[in-house]
Amino acid sequence: MDKPIRKAVRCYLIKDNKVVVTKYKEGNKKSGYYEIPGGKIEEGETPEQTAIREMKEETGLKIKNLKYRGNMTIEYPNRIFDFDVFICNECEGKPQDFEENTSEWIEINELLKKEKILSNIMILDRFFIKGLIDDRYNLKMNIQVDEKENILDVKYRLEEKENKNRILITGAVLSSDDSMTKIYEKIISLIDTSKYSASSPLDTMRFDGNDIERYKRAMNLLKDTKLVIAEMSNISTGQGMELQEAVNLNIPILVIAKEGSKISGLVKGCNNVKTIIYYNKIEDIEDKILRFIEENI
Repeated sequence: MDKPIRKAVRCYLIKDNKVVVTKYKEGNKKSGYYEIPGGKIEEGETPEQTAIREMKEETGLKIKNLKYRGNMTIEYPNRIFDFDVFICNECEGKPQDFEENTSEWIEINELLKKEKILSNIMILDRFFIKGLIDDRYNLKMNIQVDEKENILDVKYRLEEKENKNRILITGAVLSSDDSMTKIYEKIISLIDTSKYSASSPLDTMRFDGNDIERYKRAMNLLKDTKLVIAEMSNISTGQGMELQEAVNLNIPILVIAKEGSKISGLVKGCNNVKTIIYYNKIEDIEDKILRFIEENI
């Protein structure tokens, strides 16, 4: 019989050879066990959003600039947990005490010596930690355990990351405008993620940082961007700065806008703006967007 699979995340907050952990209190069936913060992905959440929420709920810490590190499955006799794994080293606040658990910073070497540690802590061992801390790799890890948390078998491998060409979608960040959200989602759905990585205003809306951090993030994204799709029905100051930097880096730009939108002469005359496409429905220009991508990357 197939085992039910539960999709969840784990986030390893590591700094100065220490990691943030939780510890279950009396009354829990895992009382006394140390655990890595994380939990179930709720409907409508991205894995990264889940990691941020769970870290806050379980430790009181506000984290940012998470990095995806791969996949870990923990297989019990009658169920499987499938974890997206994240790492970060930036946080605000101090670990707090909660009704069901405590939380704390602890030296990694000290943690690994504890008698009661759950299996996802095993990745911090020196034989496996490279997958967490080396940006060149994503990890794949499968751990089989029994109901008493005894580890029965471990399979582990590193996969070298592919350097995919980035497509940056720019536009006004209007969290209250559902129609624009659907447009960004539609553009993203057109992109072949086996060939390209995509960033969009939806990521900006979820980014929990101040204006300076948002600016630095945008400029860093442009460093490895090969093509920009600029939705300019409602241009913003931030988008204008992104496009100026794209021009400085000689990145080809596709401008799309709703029928009736006013595109300035400066944009129309820019050598990096290769094409301007107007639309009533975003679905009407899918083929043109795909053709532009194939011809310009």
